[in-house]
Amino acid sequence: MSKKHPAVTITMIDRYLTHLREQERSAATLQKYRHYLNELCGYLHNAPLNKSALIDWKELLISKYAPATVNSMLIAVNGYLRFYGWQGLSVKLLKVQKVLFIDESKELTKAEYDRLVQETQRKNNERLALVIQTICATGRPLDRSNIWRDMKGLCESAGVAPEKVFPHSLRHLFARTFYSLERDLSRLADILGHSSIVTTRIYTAESGAIHARQMGRLGLVIT
Repeated sequence: MSKKHPAVTITMIDRYLTHLREQERSAATLQKYRHYLNELCGYLHNAPLNKSALIDWKELLISKYAPATVNSMLIAVNGYLRFYGWQGLSVKLLKVQKVLFIDESKELTKAEYDRLVQETQRKNNERLALVIQTICATGRPLDRSNIWRDMKGLCESAGVAPEKVFPHSLRHLFARTFYSLERDLSRLADILGHSSIVTTRIYTAESGAIHARQMGRLGLVIT
């Protein structure tokens, strides 16, 4: 006979999040975990926790969200379960196939970056011009909320697709430009503040079109 566990409640979620706050987890992480755990709480609707219910919830998530989002939600729930000593209820994460090539349609080009900076200067928004150049020239992370909104306002007049314009796109462009010149992944990881080179490799990933051109230059395809 399986052991019964109490329902997920707001009080229990608050206690777990207080623990995470004491572990100095970021405010963004706490907010995200609260949202995910509240979703589980609403799904269970005061029913006690059990492995079968969690698996059913996981299958529902798979039908609604991308695999990366599902895994993020499962990580939050598994942490909650460990905190209360219910590791036996933990659910396995989805296996996500590694993407070999980036989506070129979402990568900001140097020419588009130049147009964005020129447009900020044309509109006498010196602050935003300097912020954009700071992110792209140094790869540093900055608070994105206000910057993102201002950058989006430039897209139409600068002739740049809105889906390409995020502060993170500038960090990617910095990483690709730096790596194309220096070929020093370890140093780039230090500059970007990455604890793992695996993360940095994502920033320097090439598009499928670039890879195809490089292969074509080998001159080994005859027909």
